[in-house]
Amino acid sequence: MTAFFYFWVRSFANMLSCHFKLPLMPEKYIVPAGVRIDHVHLKVTDLQRSIRFYCDLLGFEITTMYGSDAAFLSAGGYHHHIGLNTWYSINGVPSPLTSAGLFHTAIRYPERRQLAEMYSGLSSVRM
Repeated sequence: MTAFFYFWVRSFANMLSCHFKLPLMPEKYIVPAGVRIDHVHLKVTDLQRSIRFYCDLLGFEITTMYGSDAAFLSAGGYHHHIGLNTWYSINGVPSPLTSAGLFHTAIRYPERRQLAEMYSGLSSVRM
């Protein structure tokens, strides 16, 4: 289901951006202030290296593996906060600095002390 939804969204987004002008909303819509983005899916070139970074360094836990192509990671037992996959990117090269794509995402910690603990461990590691 997740894979199907991912491919559908990707295909739909590509279709809209490449072939159609986006329709205008009848009235300006503003997203409510309480809306959150709770997870992100990332295309990675090396799944095991990415798992080591997010799990061994940042402390996320694997909730599901999708064969050897994808991993779903969580904090606190949620089904997943981070999806990692190599479906189109295995052994790929990094995107050029000037290409479009995700530039930033945030991992919010409930307490500053918890962030400091993670950062302390992370700052002592060389990648």
